[in-house]
Amino acid sequence: MEKVLVLNSDYTPLNVTTMRRGFVLVDKGKAEVLKKDENPIITTIGNFVRPIIIRCQRHQDFSFTCLSKGRLCLCILWRSEKIND
Repeated sequence: MEKVLVLNSDYTPLNVTTMRRGFVLVDKGKAEVLKKDENPIITTIGNFVRPIIIRCQRHQDFSFTCLSKGRLCLCILWRSEKIND
């Protein structure tokens, strides 16, 4: 399965996702392609860019915390909502 690196709008890495999900994000206008593969995605309706690295159009604000006790580690990822006045 091909992977796509997803970057935040400030170019910090967010995730590694599938090529299919990366293509959908670009197709919906939620991300832009920074680096593409030489081989396009060929379909019956046309050829499309095969993304390798994409960048989100809007900034995604996430916080990450790891709580550990001995060998057990619980990692919590949550999205913090910013309120703009």
